[in-house]
Amino acid sequence: MSSSHNGKKAGECKTCGSHDSACKCQFKAPKRKTKPLNSDCIVVDSVICSKEVQKTAELDIGLGLFGIEDEIVDVTVDESNIDQNIVLIEGKVVNIGVVPINVTVAGTPFSLSGNVIFQEETDCPGACPGDTVTETPLQIEAIILQRVENAFLFNGLLTTPVLRVKVILRTTITVTRPVILDKDGNICDLNDRRCETPTPLTVQPPVLLGVPTSPDGIAASLMENEILKNLLSQKNDTN
Repeated sequence: MSSSHNGKKAGECKTCGSHDSACKCQFKAPKRKTKPLNSDCIVVDSVICSKEVQKTAELDIGLGLFGIEDEIVDVTVDESNIDQNIVLIEGKVVNIGVVPINVTVAGTPFSLSGNVIFQEETDCPGACPGDTVTETPLQIEAIILQRVENAFLFNGLLTTPVLRVKVILRTTITVTRPVILDKDGNICDLNDRRCETPTPLTVQPPVLLGVPTSPDGIAASLMENEILKNLLSQKNDTN
């Protein structure tokens, strides 16, 4: 005869009363308690404008100042160090940036690194200071190398040939603004006076670093160039 203890049969689980050798207890995770929301409205980003734009960085290199005439010139872009600032004024997005390039000449030890500056303004009706500007990563569409004979550089100084470098970039600019959306789809601006704030006449964005110019002291190197010395001498004689 099986014995019992405190009304429990022998072999019975003391916890759940199961007669099997192992207890078959089932556990449920406790439900997480959340506080009810005070409002059925949510905050979302409203798109003010979104458009694909091009930006063009441009630089003139006086090849004649370096004694380069018919040699093949190659220009590459250091994409990882492209840098830009974004300034948002009323109705317009202003981009100012630098594109680092490396210039090499086939068959010579000539090598030059520097930064090409670009500036573009994109119209965005309705945009105001304080909105958020998002840009997709800049993509290089083309690098154009145009030789120009008998061009003027350095305050009217004649040099030949000149290499005009154009780097064409593409990106998509999107301007957004946080707004309140109710259950009926009505929209309210979080700050309905954001566009009443006057834009300062002078805006000073952070300094653009780009990459160090190489060779160091290129202006000094130019002044030591015999071709430039002769051109300067000719110009002084005509004056």
